[in-house]
Formats: sequence, structure tokens, C-alpha cells
Amino acid sequence: MVLKVYSQDARGNSRIGFYFDINNNLLPGYCDQDFDPKEQFFVKFTIGEKYTPGYFYSKDLKRTSGLLKYSQDLARPTFKSDKYSEVREILPNECSGYVIGTDSFGIITNFNVERTLGGFKSNRREFAEVIENVGNLVFYKHTRVGMNNIVYTYLVKADTAEEYISFPRTANKFKETCLPVFGEFTTIKEQIEQGKYNADDIPIMAKMLKYKWNFDHKERIYYTSSWDEVDEAEKSCYYAVIESIKDSIFHLNYFTNNDLPLYEGNYSSFYPEKKTGEFNWFYPDGKIRKTILYQNNTAQLMTLFYPNGNKQAEYYTDYINTFVKQAYNINGEKLIDSTGNGIQLVYDSITNRQLTFEFTRHRLVSSSYIDQFGRKLFQRCERNAEIINSKQFQKQLSKKVEYPLNSIGKYEHGIVLVKCIVEPSGLVSDMRIIKGLNTECDSLVLAYFSIMTKEKTWTPAIAAKQKVIQEIVIPVDFAISGFSRYSTNYNYFWMQNNMLMQQNMMQPQIPANLRTTF
Repeated sequence: MVLKVYSQDARGNSRIGFYFDINNNLLPGYCDQDFDPKEQFFVKFTIGEKYTPGYFYSKDLKRTSGLLKYSQDLARPTFKSDKYSEVREILPNECSGYVIGTDSFGIITNFNVERTLGGFKSNRREFAEVIENVGNLVFYKHTRVGMNNIVYTYLVKADTAEEYISFPRTANKFKETCLPVFGEFTTIKEQIEQGKYNADDIPIMAKMLKYKWNFDHKERIYYTSSWDEVDEAEKSCYYAVIESIKDSIFHLNYFTNNDLPLYEGNYSSFYPEKKTGEFNWFYPDGKIRKTILYQNNTAQLMTLFYPNGNKQAEYYTDYINTFVKQAYNINGEKLIDSTGNGIQLVYDSITNRQLTFEFTRHRLVSSSYIDQFGRKLFQRCERNAEIINSKQFQKQLSKKVEYPLNSIGKYEHGIVLVKCIVEPSGLVSDMRIIKGLNTECDSLVLAYFSIMTKEKTWTPAIAAKQKVIQEIVIPVDFAISGFSRYSTNYNYFWMQNNMLMQQNMMQPQIPANLRTTF
């Protein structure tokens, strides 16, 4: 058995080669942001259920780091310096805000709590989540837990203003309050006037307003290696440029921090994210390697391209079902006949091997290659290898593999891809990571999955009524979920606004960012 972690590259650890996963998803060279496997294994951590790395600020902005715990109905989070220390509450009257995981909370006071049947004034110092920072505006989400319900109030405050503006829940008052805040963005203004938004849409509107501000000021959008949005370029691995805004359509171009092109396309919404029209993914030299046409946020047609610019294949709808419209050789010649049958030879330059794709009635029925020992290894065949009891395997994975606390503190998350060679015996003879997350998470996955090399965990693949060797990829999602729908893993505004806070009793402005998934 060989346990190997592939090295990361300039394109964010996504350059992997051609593989198939346990869902029969074709991974055509790169693991892109649109990869969303239906079935995968999870290592999960929910911020708030357990103590999470974080910190709080005193009124004089002294930072105290440690472990925090909170939940939606816990108005006062608890804190301890380390896992062995005593627990104490964090009170709004003694601090200016706190950060847990990627959720950031400041202090607000003298604001209206808005309810459907009318609001009321709160004069207490209370915690409120910072959900977005747009120019000199800070948007908040306040949560109040009642006897029978939970009331959410969205607010905004300008750094030059003395009061918080709460967004009412009644239609007419909501419009009246929103127009001065969002009115300069014509598209949002029209939709407000048409009654298309309500108070619960403030996060959507705030993000659109922020991106309009970025566009007007020619500001980039920065992302971490886990694709969480940050404002500080030095903390980022990727960035996006908003090329145009037409009506409600935003066109974004994405790059690595060393300016290699990644992909580009149009969005009609960000929460929920809605793609529209043509999206293009690029080779490092800027040539298109994949195009997907979206209609109503649904993939209609995917086209793959060779590095020389010629088409490689066209797939109907998406590559999960693997219906192929046409396949081509590197010179552009068609390989599938009118009945949908054909054979395609694809050289995978990333893994340095030649693959044979066989198509029958417009379906990709087989993918195989000859390994270094002269054996024929299937990637896809008549009956693919399957884990014998995947639910039990997931159950044991959840029990035995804990999300590394260090990774949680850094908010590192994403999909790890584990390649397995499943022998006719049902044992795995070779296992390696083709896309990793970090050393700690990768090692945990390999250590747990190594049981597959000792115990029969798979039913073997079948081709021509014979048990065969199959190469198959297992997606393992290291997933962090927080209290917020937003990610806030940068906090430089705390110190930037020190003087302003002291002068105007302003509270920390921690920009809040959303994880972009594609």
C-alpha cells in the first residue's frame, strides 16, 4: 500500500487529473468550484455546539483569546482560556464584541426590535451579529429569543450617524426605510418599489450593495484557500474582479493571487447563488478548458476543451448523468456515430496516462487505462465498486475522526479527494490523496481509510461478468457550519476604529463575509 499526499500547486490544489468518484461524477482534470457530489463522507463541526477558538474585546479594546461557546438561544456566550479552565459568561456590559469561529458580534444599543405586529425600543447593550460592511455602512442582525418564537431584526448604521436604523417588517414602512439606504443602486431601488424584497432579504440586498460599491471603486473581492471572502489581500489565495453590472446581472472574473485565470460568469443573485448564461473555466495559459451553459441556475450543456483549444466532448445537462452529445479527438474529428456509439482516447497530461472512454447510446459506459504493471484498471465500468455499508462507515467516521481544532481556528474547510484502487478481492491495494485540505486533515483521512486495505470494505467492480480492478475517488467533506450564513474571518476593523469608537461610542466594525460555493 502506498499512502501519498499530492503536492499543492498554484491553482489552489485543484489540478488532479481525470478521475471518477463514487457518484460516477467525471472529474475532468481539475476539481473546480462547481464540484458538488451527491454522496460523500463528512467530518463536521458546528460552531456553538462545542467550544471553538475565538476571542472577545474589552471596552478598551483589549483582546482576550481562548475558547467560546454559544447558540442561537444563548444571549450570553461562555468563555474559557483553554479546555481545562473555568467557564465564565461574556456580558455585553463588559465588552465591545466577540468573535467565535468566523462569526463576529458587536454591541448595539438604543435600537428598535422589529416584529410583524410592531416593534419596541431596546435601551440595553446587546450583542448583534455583523453581517456586512459596505463603505461607511455596517449591517447587523439582532436575535431576540421570546417565550414562543425567535425575532430577527436587521439594522444598519453609518459611521457618522448616532442611531441605528432598524428595517421594519410591514411592507410600506420597509420600503420607506430601505430607499434612503439602497436607493442609489437603481436595480435594488426598482425591486424595492415593486415590493420584491422584505426584511429577511436584507443580507441579499447588503451583499449586492457591497458588490456595487466594489465595482464603483474598482475594488477586488478576496478569498481564502477555502473560498471564504476576506478584505485583506495578504490573507487571500484568490480574488475576483466585477467586470460589469447590467440590470441585476453581475459578471465576475476569478483569478489566483498570482493572476492565473480560474473562471468567469454571470450571477443574478448571490443568496441563494444563481448562475445564468455561460460560465467559462480556464487553463493557466488563459485558454478555455470547460464551459457550462446555465438556464434558471441549472446546467444545460457542458463542453470540455483540449489544451490546443479544440473541443474534447459535449455533455448534456451535467456530468453526473454523463450523457454525451459528441466526443472529439485532439484534431477536432468527431468520434461518436449517429447511434451514440464510439471510442475516445484521452491523454491525461496531469497523471501522464492515456484513458480509453467507451460510449454506447450517448452514455459513457466505460473508462479505463493500462497501469505501470500492464494491468487494465477501470475508472468506470458495467458495475462500479461500492462501499458495502456506507452509512455504517460514515457513522464510524463521525465517531473516530474529530475535526482538528487548529483547522477550525483557521476556518479551513473543503473537500478532500481520496483515490482508491479496489482489487477484485474487495480490498484496497493503493490509497492516496489527490486533493488535500491540510496536513492534519489529510493525515486523519488516510489513517481512518487505511482500514480498507485490511478489511473487505468494498464490493468489487464487474466488467464482462468478471470482477475487475477499479480506480475510484471518495470525496470527504470537512464541513464547518456556524450560527451565521456569513463568514467573518478577518477583524482588522476592530483596531482601525479604535479612536472613532471611543469618540462616538461606536462599536467594532468587523466585515462579514459569505463562503462562496459553486
